[in-house]
Amino acid sequence: GSSVGSSEVRNGKMQRALTSHVGQRPSRPCATPAARATPTMWCADVMHGFRAHARAAGRRRRRGCVHGPGSVSRHTTDPRAPLWPPPSPTRWPQQAFKRVAEYLAKERSLYEHFDSRPDQGLQVSADPAWALAKQSTMSMLTRSLLQARARSMSTSTQGLTKVCKFGGSSVGSSEAFKRVAEYLAKERKDGHHVVGVLSAMFGVTNRLISAAESAKSKDMDGVMRARKDLLELHQETVRDLVRSEERQDQVVGWIDDCLGSNLDDVCRKIATTSEATAEDMDRLSSTGERISNFLMAHFFRDAGLVDSECIQADELVVTDEVSGNATPDLAATRVRVNQRVVPLLEHGAIPLVTGFFGASPSGKVTTLGRGGSDLTAAVIGHALDADEVSLFKVEYTTNEDGWMDEWQGGWVGVVHDADVTQTIPELAYEEAAELAHYGKKVLHPSCVFPAVEKQIPILVRNTFDTSHPGTRIAAAAPGRAPVQAVTKIALRDYEAKYGPVRVDKPLAGQPEAVAPEQAAIVAMVGSGVTEKLDVEQVVGVLADKGVPAVVPRRVNGSPNNLSVIVPETLKHAAVVALHEQFVEAPASA
Repeated sequence: GSSVGSSEVRNGKMQRALTSHVGQRPSRPCATPAARATPTMWCADVMHGFRAHARAAGRRRRRGCVHGPGSVSRHTTDPRAPLWPPPSPTRWPQQAFKRVAEYLAKERSLYEHFDSRPDQGLQVSADPAWALAKQSTMSMLTRSLLQARARSMSTSTQGLTKVCKFGGSSVGSSEAFKRVAEYLAKERKDGHHVVGVLSAMFGVTNRLISAAESAKSKDMDGVMRARKDLLELHQETVRDLVRSEERQDQVVGWIDDCLGSNLDDVCRKIATTSEATAEDMDRLSSTGERISNFLMAHFFRDAGLVDSECIQADELVVTDEVSGNATPDLAATRVRVNQRVVPLLEHGAIPLVTGFFGASPSGKVTTLGRGGSDLTAAVIGHALDADEVSLFKVEYTTNEDGWMDEWQGGWVGVVHDADVTQTIPELAYEEAAELAHYGKKVLHPSCVFPAVEKQIPILVRNTFDTSHPGTRIAAAAPGRAPVQAVTKIALRDYEAKYGPVRVDKPLAGQPEAVAPEQAAIVAMVGSGVTEKLDVEQVVGVLADKGVPAVVPRRVNGSPNNLSVIVPETLKHAAVVALHEQFVEAPASA
């Protein structure tokens, strides 16, 4: 099993440390509890047994004889075979997990036996090395078991493991909640393991931030207006979604308490100090996601669609201590996901995880930046070894109060700037990250990296039309055109985010300097595009269309974009010209 192999280095370091402390590693496993005279021998025995069984199961799985009835299995002939019998291949992984769990329980009972029988001469509780072996080895075994269980779900014949993230507009009204719930329930009934990641309802995060601004100026009336608007929005949504009056009262009461412990408490603190710290804003901004996921879970239960459970991300996603733009700890999050999310999936439930925030090891609530729900979905997908991560977005109209009114048809997936009716069918990971770098609303810029590590496809889709495949973001396929997309951003916006853009010596006849407020960056994005295209050819295409261009240095040091600076008023003409020459023409050739 590859899921066990990731722990090999850590396990080896621990065993070498134990060996240096108490003696040499045994050449073969100990057959009886009494023979396990040192913690090193016990540790080697247990870990090697677990790995031998995992390797044998992996070989059977790769031969394709582990899922279906009538498949053939052989007991391992490894002289250092595990101490428990291998499971029947027709019941992998369920029976395997049961056997391993029983084995772990047996090992724990041996500890208790040693602790209670000092006459055996082992004196486990008095030996620090034994205490280390007991804590470390059992922890590694349990973690390896949970990781194997999570990975097995992604290869199960019962369906795929999918993480589906829905943005604020996708859950912006009661009707939107119903459509999303129906989609998730259908995916589950089709046999897939599904995790939902929900953002706050449309407009909620902005109202929370406006409440903080009112508190800074000691405008408590403004704070109370924002609170009233938020409570009324969610109350109306609850009344539309939940039929049981008793459950309606329970959900609305919980929402009121949530606003009290977050919005009220934080705004009082801000009003007292006339300062909103990043930590205050993280705690306040996370409120909307807490409410929307809780509400969806109760709608599932009330409608009887499928079992579900809301999991607050500060109990699941572990981050560093940086407020406002935290970085998730993938390894620590994986452990928690395996403990909280995997059991729910195994029982056929749909876990609903709050997007956008997590918590540091000290318990401080941290947010992942605006659009951070994309990153939450990618991190959960990474932890589960998911088959795909889908990011659902939708266009919409708003009412006079600024809340979402209804969905509208429109763009699907990632679209071309030159023609927003055209969906880009495929992008490489690095290309999606490049487009996000230039401000294109593809996904959270950091959410690509967890997916790349596990090679998990990211699908950008439309909630209005879930039948459309949208844009698939995965590893680059060979033989692709050099340019996959052309995008643009105002130069002043780019420099405000990343600093001044350096400009090389301009080409003949071009202006030497361009004022940031009068210019835009136009970027051609493709894997290794700087090695495949000549910048003079690009400038020549623009010159033929009457668009002057200045050539900057590669504005972010990446080989995956080739950028020029053009007048702000001609940026769309530049995008269309380059799109026709380098995207449409190769595609039609």
